[in-house]
Amino acid sequence: MMFYFILKFSFYFLFGQIALPTFQGAQKISSSSLNQECGTQGCGGASLCSEPECEKHQISMRWHSSSENRPDNLVLTMQGGNTVTLSARVTGDRGWYLYNPQSNANTANHSDGNQNTYTGNMSGTKYYRSWFSWSLSSIAGQTVTAAKIELDIDQWYNVGGGQDSYSKIWEVSNTTHAEIKTTKNNAAGKEIWNDLGNGLLYSCQVIERNNLGLYTFQLSSAAVSKINGLNGAHFIVGNSISCE
Repeated sequence: MMFYFILKFSFYFLFGQIALPTFQGAQKISSSSLNQECGTQGCGGASLCSEPECEKHQISMRWHSSSENRPDNLVLTMQGGNTVTLSARVTGDRGWYLYNPQSNANTANHSDGNQNTYTGNMSGTKYYRSWFSWSLSSIAGQTVTAAKIELDIDQWYNVGGGQDSYSKIWEVSNTTHAEIKTTKNNAAGKEIWNDLGNGLLYSCQVIERNNLGLYTFQLSSAAVSKINGLNGAHFIVGNSISCE
């Protein structure tokens, strides 16, 4: 019976149909204590934690359940001043990759069609990174001068005692839209998981547990250059949180 319960819970969680409990009684970890514990890596003046040192805090969050129509927008300022807003759910795709080193240190998994964007550390051994992909076909041949991403937090899960976190937007450089959305449970999945939280940092935000709702990530000039160089193809980013 216990095995059946665990298996059923895991299945429903995978597709984002149930909400994990929100833990209200944890002690707040201040930004200064995070800085002292994790060191600094300079992102708009915010101190960032390194993985896996800070994942012991077991903080995680979810932007969207699998089918949820919350903002997952890439907002582009075009040459001439007009703006174009693209939804990942509508124009491309979104999802998460899970790395569980206690299960297999050489693989990570993702299920095609799962648009849940759970991000962070669960149960101390499961590390989730989310991703977003937008088709740029509607602006092919046009010039973008600025870009930002709008994401709306659905749930915040605070297991290990921390509250504040740093949410980071990363360049995804080693995969394609067709590849990232395909079901994985192998070494190729692990390579993609690595790419979702490493490399060129496009943006970051300090996320506070009690401030659910819309967050805006202003993207760097490198991200704008990447968008302009894609010629209408898919623009893909990874998302990880530190002090998880």
